[in-house]
Amino acid sequence: MIFFISVPEAPPQNVSGYNMSQTEIQLFWAPVPADKENGIVMGYKVWYRKAPGPHPVGYKSFNSSTFQGVIDGLSPFTIYNIDVRAFTIKGDGVPSPFITVQTEEEG
Repeated sequence: MIFFISVPEAPPQNVSGYNMSQTEIQLFWAPVPADKENGIVMGYKVWYRKAPGPHPVGYKSFNSSTFQGVIDGLSPFTIYNIDVRAFTIKGDGVPSPFITVQTEEEG
């Protein structure tokens, strides 16, 4: 059997999240199905953008053994569109459907 290493062809599953504070969002996800990994998953990238903007504000990377993370340094009372992608040595895979989370309002 010949095995070609590529990027994951499916996104992380069951992405969810909630606001923890004015500047932090907690996220959870399940791994890419094993038959869609196309190599060794090195980690996950959480991309986030202010809604309704089309351009990402940034991303945060997490290692492959974790299925949750916190993005911080966000703006208070702001809606963010967030997706999660697994990556291999060849690059980023398919993004998950985005979820929308709003940070808490300032006190």
